Amino acid sequence: MVTYADHSIRTVADLINLARSASTPLLYGTPGNGSGPHLAVELLAKEAKIRLQHVPYRGSAPAAIDLIGKRLDFMMDPPAALLEFVRDGKLRAVAVTGERRFFAVPDTPTVAEAGVPGYLVSAWQGLVAPAGLPPAIVNRLNAEVTGVLKEPAVMARLRALGNEPKPTTPDEFKARMAADIAKWTAVVDGGSFERI
Repeated sequence: MVTYADHSIRTVADLINLARSASTPLLYGTPGNGSGPHLAVELLAKEAKIRLQHVPYRGSAPAAIDLIGKRLDFMMDPPAALLEFVRDGKLRAVAVTGERRFFAVPDTPTVAEAGVPGYLVSAWQGLVAPAGLPPAIVNRLNAEVTGVLKEPAVMARLRALGNEPKPTTPDEFKARMAADIAKWTAVVDGGSFERI
């Protein structure tokens, strides 16, 4: 979560208090309707019980440009899209949405730490295979991928792209997918945005 450098929003509590006291909803930009950042802010609005106004863009860069230009109040997006603006002082990091602080901005709290208990949004990438693949092959693929992800050069490259490698077991991955489907279905069903 970022805002422009001199916005009065410095913390998640500031954002929530401003959203509750403002006569019009705060504006937030995303790379489009139904995008991960759109759903992440809808979840925040639901959990914090605040009203916000979505402004969809055709990608992250135009939203970031309008945020720097003070035409938006804040935005959420994956770190790779925003870190350079934060490092250059054009945007200020307010919070990260993961379960722990992000290595690239260690002084920036999580949303949960900053006042919205239980809030957690993190993206993931995973490897899937056809249904019915023998467990021995699934386990072998998992072991090989886990081994590659633990290699120092691979970890360094992924971190340079703003990713934090976190290998899981096949059962943990299945559980994560099921939990995310349930979580985001509830956000979409209860959200204030148009269906796409």
